[in-house]
Amino acid sequence: MKKLPLIVCLLLIPAAPAAAEEDSPDWLQRVDPETVGMDAAALKDIDAVVEQTIAIGHTPGAVVAIGRGNKLCFLKGYGYRQFYPEKEKITLDTLFDLASVTKVACTATALAAVIDQGKVSPGDLVVKYFPEFGANGKDRITVWHCMTHTSGIMDYYNQTKGTKQELWNLLCGLGLQYPVGERFDYKDNNTLMLGHIVEKVTGQDLRTFTIENLYRPLGMFDTMHNPDAERRRRAAATETRGDVWFKGVVNDYRSYHLGGVAGHCGLFSTAPDLAILSALWLGKGTLVKKDGTRVTLFSEATFETMIAPQTVSAGIRGLVWDKRSGSTNRPWNMTPRAIGHGGWTGTSIWIDPDLDLFVVVLGNRRHPFGKAPNIYPTAARVGVIAVNAIRREPAELPRPAARPVAALKRTKIALIVDKSEIGRPGGLPGRLSGDGVEIAALFYPDQSAAESNRMSYEVFPEPVTTDEQTGAPVYSLTGDCPRILPPAVRGAAAIVFALEVPEESSEESFWFVTNVLGQTLQSAADNGLKYYLIDRPNPLARKQIEPADLVDKYKPFGSYARLAREQGLSFGQLARMINRDQVLGVEILECGGER
Repeated sequence: MKKLPLIVCLLLIPAAPAAAEEDSPDWLQRVDPETVGMDAAALKDIDAVVEQTIAIGHTPGAVVAIGRGNKLCFLKGYGYRQFYPEKEKITLDTLFDLASVTKVACTATALAAVIDQGKVSPGDLVVKYFPEFGANGKDRITVWHCMTHTSGIMDYYNQTKGTKQELWNLLCGLGLQYPVGERFDYKDNNTLMLGHIVEKVTGQDLRTFTIENLYRPLGMFDTMHNPDAERRRRAAATETRGDVWFKGVVNDYRSYHLGGVAGHCGLFSTAPDLAILSALWLGKGTLVKKDGTRVTLFSEATFETMIAPQTVSAGIRGLVWDKRSGSTNRPWNMTPRAIGHGGWTGTSIWIDPDLDLFVVVLGNRRHPFGKAPNIYPTAARVGVIAVNAIRREPAELPRPAARPVAALKRTKIALIVDKSEIGRPGGLPGRLSGDGVEIAALFYPDQSAAESNRMSYEVFPEPVTTDEQTGAPVYSLTGDCPRILPPAVRGAAAIVFALEVPEESSEESFWFVTNVLGQTLQSAADNGLKYYLIDRPNPLARKQIEPADLVDKYKPFGSYARLAREQGLSFGQLARMINRDQVLGVEILECGGER
């Protein structure tokens, strides 16, 4: 195991399991993992992943809920819900400040209901509901732009104070930071406005509407903005404001200044309640309860509208939901139809309709000092473990017939090559271009670039240089952003992977290239592109690879890199396995390996 970083001694407290509790009659039915097609033994690593996160001080405690369909097969609490002013162990019914998970657990679900009722359409202009919002070029912003964070609207600072009316006037008076629709720019103001729209069309404040029309019918009795005194006692603490520890009071300043009720932040909930919400979305708008009764909040058609892929500059979003736009809390092995979101306080929810799977991880990493890193990587690892635990029969992997490189002629491509090939006389980019292949962009893996732990949606694709031979822009694929983003491949029909492995390649370097393969395969799926491989045999000596630690074991595509080293698999074989396992549906073609 790698050494853990030094942490303030007060935080080095062993994880304490949650006290045994009886299920609420309103929670989902609890079952053994085997009954829903999951391997219980494979889920055991969740304990180690979460306990390590607590031990290094990234959160005092957490609750994890995993299930399939409307069944809950894993529910466990770890650690403490607060250290100060007194220690309190976590319980399964601990309420967490969901932060931006509010955007989907409240706003996306409420919008699905009102869209289904015909009260709102994603194509509506926001000024249809609030004419005063149209100032300073915002008159072209639609509900869809707000749902996909492409409105271009400026922000007002999180700690800006004022009355509700003053803050509303400030929101309406903002200008544009980017032209409407030009780029994905994650801003709370988008979902803040969506919450106002729900209130406008329903005639109720957001707290009242969601409790009466969403949460109470579903049996989510612990989910609400501004929880009452009894529920606040069960809440996980966050930070202090002055000398007061916040417990059951929203941590986000903007929501706090709006009285705790807003569409972007402010919702409190428990892991069992979010399991119910997940089952609703897996049920395509209908929840089947333990007693067999059905609760329908929106139709299957509206469900499909909400989760349909929306191409933005950062990748793929749903409507309000994230899909594959670069958040580090997304389990990398979920399928393209998966939807989810994360929250600043250390909360995460991911739902995969194709796997009939949901994964909820709730932590309170803002307690006690508000400085711990987000636990998004932990949430992603828990999700990876859950996906791996699903028992699936592997399908056959027929090898396609090899094609000559000339088959790429008259195809506009994005080409992935080693950096040394770019600009080299006789290099592959120049040869392909000379043979009539149009190169839209060149990409090379850059393992040397230090990772900043930023979300890759914060990395707008900018070319490093322009290749003089082909005239194509050149982009680097780094640890921060190993994906190919839509603006860089506009007009391309295919991605071509032409990397090869040197015999002296280290395990880390081989993983990095395998990660590039997997991430760009996902990019091909997201952008509707074919994927060509100029495939070559794997020259590396076969050997058993043991992961160094849990981080290494569950890093993106690490299992494929280890398998390739152990069995001598080529990148073409790996690509077909990834395509099958993640239900990507990419058309993979192989070309001859001549250079």
